[in-house]
Amino acid sequence: MLSQCKNWLWRHIVDWLNSSPKEDSAVFCNFDRLKREVRPADVILFEGKTHVSEVIKIVTLSPWTHAAIYIGRPVDIQDNTARKTLAQYYEGDPYEPLIIESLLGQGTIVTPLAEYHDEH
Repeated sequence: MLSQCKNWLWRHIVDWLNSSPKEDSAVFCNFDRLKREVRPADVILFEGKTHVSEVIKIVTLSPWTHAAIYIGRPVDIQDNTARKTLAQYYEGDPYEPLIIESLLGQGTIVTPLAEYHDEH
């Protein structure tokens, strides 16, 4: 019973930390330019909008709260082993530009770059 309570509490804390305290519509990024210029292995920095991002900003004194590694489009990956490994974590459009990131409560995941279209 205590273990279930801890799990429930932890899930709710993680959900709150990952939620946005306010809606911010300001975008300071030219996403189309980013898509044209980013290359595999580039590190992309983001200014998060979640509660946990606000804590990171205070502690680090930086607007950048999240980082991801750009891996490119699955169709462009020439190494067969790397392509097969990626297929275990991503089953979407092979022409979709992808990043690898770590998210609180989710671990390390593969995400379409387009998920960050409205981010700074």
